[in-house]
Amino acid sequence: MVLSGLPGIGKTALALHVAHQAVARGWFPGGALFLHLRGHDPAGPVGAKEAIGMLARALCVDDAMTPDEQTGLCQAALNRLTDEGRAVLLIADDASSALQIERLVPARSAHRLLVTSRHLLTGPSLRARLFGLDELAPRGAADLIAETRRHARPDDP
Repeated sequence: MVLSGLPGIGKTALALHVAHQAVARGWFPGGALFLHLRGHDPAGPVGAKEAIGMLARALCVDDAMTPDEQTGLCQAALNRLTDEGRAVLLIADDASSALQIERLVPARSAHRLLVTSRHLLTGPSLRARLFGLDELAPRGAADLIAETRRHARPDDP
């Protein structure tokens, strides 16, 4: 799944909220892994090879090898987690291109990849549901703030 929208619209906050809720509901007993891809960082984005290295380190896979070997070992680690009944949600935050995340796509459907990006990411190796986030209208924004406040402090009038 790819969440796309303007900078600062809440893509990362939504992805993290969804991840916490999904793990709390038991949908991902293996937990969630967050990978910050720095798609629009002034220092430059994380490259595809660096991204698979980040995942390898998160999965405790040796990262002193080629990206193809890392990809294979990451998929094997994820497959073991599937066999153990421990599906994982991967969150790839601030992706700048489909190439940046193509090695992160889990081979088995028990695991899921949730991507945030300023762009609608598509490509032959990335078949994803695309969700565009738009700005809220002023009334909708006020209602959201009020509801959030009521939820956080129900006894505060």
